[in-house]
Amino acid sequence: MVKIVSWNVNSVRARLQNVIDFIQTYQPDILGLQEIKCVNEQFPLDVFEDLGYNCHIFGQKSYNGVALLSKMPMTDIQCGLPDFDLNSDNPQSRYIAGHINFTLNNTSASKGIEIINCYMPNGNPVDTPKHVYKLAWTRHLVDLIRQKIDNQEAFILMGDFNIIPTDFDVHDPDGWQGDALFRDDVKGLYRELNFMGLTDAIRHFYPSDPCFTFWDYQGRAREQDKGIRIDHFLVTPDISEMMISASVIDTVRDAPKASDHAPIILEMNA
Repeated sequence: MVKIVSWNVNSVRARLQNVIDFIQTYQPDILGLQEIKCVNEQFPLDVFEDLGYNCHIFGQKSYNGVALLSKMPMTDIQCGLPDFDLNSDNPQSRYIAGHINFTLNNTSASKGIEIINCYMPNGNPVDTPKHVYKLAWTRHLVDLIRQKIDNQEAFILMGDFNIIPTDFDVHDPDGWQGDALFRDDVKGLYRELNFMGLTDAIRHFYPSDPCFTFWDYQGRAREQDKGIRIDHFLVTPDISEMMISASVIDTVRDAPKASDHAPIILEMNA
């Protein structure tokens, strides 16, 4: 069995002990971190290497930043959304991907499985360049994913999408109307991914549970369960056949100095 975790840690250095505690409890084989908020040189590499991980980091000073930690070797590491981030006038560290050689349906996949870890743009406030950037970045990602599907590639797309897919994924749909995470334009992009045949792993196992992954620090949101679901696993059909479980580890949100996001975990036969 392989355990894959996605977690917006909201500063890896500020939450380092939280991450260590989580790893020691859940023992993930692959860990995708978002919003690490540090440049590569400041990432606590030695800590994670001592825990047995190969680390690949795409950092940024004070903002954004993503990392992939794996107990298995990873190849073909891609930092930056291809043909977008690195060519942008405002480059942001939001995309990192790498290949791992799993076995698919008792046969060896020629290129293994690609793990794509994203921290998608927030886009607030709307009617500003931030929302324009969100739509452009996410549109580019959707088009890239379509190419991968057309090429029959096996992959897991995971991370903080900053998209609330449906009314069922938010505690107060009316209160979130107009927010950049809940506008029809971004929900439509998420639906495009679904229509390509990708499986929403959390919703596959929990069709009738909201499964919130984020609770704001303000207004006692966690205590009142005023949450939203914006952290996701989307997997190709061959990967979906390997899934054992997928869930939100929401108790992590209650730890001292917790991130405002809870980690999500996917367990697979491999």
